[in-house]
Amino acid sequence: MSETHPPAPAHSRKAASRPGFGKPPRRSSICIGSRTGDCLVETVRTGSCGCGAVRFTTRGKLRGIVYCHCGQCRRQTGHFYAATAVWASGLHVEGGDLVTWYQGSPEARRGFCSRCGSALFWRREGAETVSILAGAFDLPSGLEGSHHIFADQKGDYYEIADGLPQNSQG
Repeated sequence: MSETHPPAPAHSRKAASRPGFGKPPRRSSICIGSRTGDCLVETVRTGSCGCGAVRFTTRGKLRGIVYCHCGQCRRQTGHFYAATAVWASGLHVEGGDLVTWYQGSPEARRGFCSRCGSALFWRREGAETVSILAGAFDLPSGLEGSHHIFADQKGDYYEIADGLPQNSQG
């Protein structure tokens, strides 16, 4: 089993201003003082690809799910992307040597399992966060929807009727 982290960003991007880093389903205690017993509560979530060869753990707050309806996301997944995001420093990947990164555009790359083809990650060049597809998380995920992007590019075979904000851009 190998441990890898997504490549370090080339430059910073302010992700802290993004809304919705939110609700934890599970917590684990990390003791910081052996004599005093002081503990911090940390949000930990786990997930994997379809075959289990790539497993990941996130630590820290996650953004609410963003639903992307752009043509590129629809073509890659057959529907639309539903992804949360975590600080890159809060993502630990086991089996990372099996993650293949596809440069889908000059701005971003998509990571998928080279064994089963499961779409797992999306990362904007230079960003300090990594998006993770919501369906890859173990249940209960505790994730909640935030908003839709590129809603004007959605497929013509469905409606967006969940009441979440819809944006025509990303």
